[in-house]
Amino acid sequence: EEANKITMISTGDNSIIEVISKPEVSEKPGPFEHLAFATDKVDEMIEKVRKAGYKIKDEPKDLDIQAEVVYPVRIAFCIGPVGEIIEFFCEK
Repeated sequence: EEANKITMISTGDNSIIEVISKPEVSEKPGPFEHLAFATDKVDEMIEKVRKAGYKIKDEPKDLDIQAEVVYPVRIAFCIGPVGEIIEFFCEK
């Protein structure tokens, strides 16, 4: 099975665009499938989302993304208002 390829592109103003290629074709859950926000407050953002009544897809956790250079992050995911997957991540 071919792995997804991920590219992180800095916009230069502390924003990052994450581009994920997927070998399979799937229906998007909303107007777009996945939106990622860089923040140093992953846990706090998930609590705000929870209090607003949105579904938490994945609770905050630390993860080492395996790449040419290991990329340690803290991540969490929720489901947005139109079904999109929203990710909060922090480089560690």
